[in-house]
Amino acid sequence: MERTSLKKAVGSIGMPEEMRGRILEKCKMKIVKNEEEKTMKNRKGFRWQAAMAAVLALCICLPIAGVAAGNSGFFRDVMRGTAVVGTEYVQATDEIAADAAYLNGELRITANFLIPDEFPYRECEELAVGSYRIMTGDGKNVAEGEKSENAAIRNGRAVMRLPVEELDSGDYTVRIDAFIGSKKAEQPLPLKGFWECSFAVE
Repeated sequence: MERTSLKKAVGSIGMPEEMRGRILEKCKMKIVKNEEEKTMKNRKGFRWQAAMAAVLALCICLPIAGVAAGNSGFFRDVMRGTAVVGTEYVQATDEIAADAAYLNGELRITANFLIPDEFPYRECEELAVGSYRIMTGDGKNVAEGEKSENAAIRNGRAVMRLPVEELDSGDYTVRIDAFIGSKKAEQPLPLKGFWECSFAVE
């Protein structure tokens, strides 16, 4: 039988109405099921995205709330590559009050622990000024350094001396990025924050 004749013969075979109805019904059910699965998948994706958005919002809001609450200090590991090489205490700005005065050719920094009975302040025996910068009233750098000599802490207070050359008369500012607390037989502990003290030279 030739191909065209075979095609005509197959085309002439009729499909019973019952079979046609069952096939159509199965097709409709399959389409509905696919749509439901797609909707559920989208809902799950939406829930997951909503949950992630909530987590991200919380992660952003918590530090902001911390800033509003006064930035309590906390410990952080100091890393070198993947190795922990020490510890530092950060956000100490609101836990140490600093003042500066230029007397007899030297700059004296007075630091007062505002919570001297709390850890880590109660453990510190000596204190030094860490990273600092001295500027004129118009913002010009006149001196900077990494560490002063240690000074004894008495009643939560220490007075440190910064080595500076003779300064001309005028208004100055010293910016301090860290103090360094120390205790005998212990590794020094950087106490990081931001302190800005104004002083005048007569």
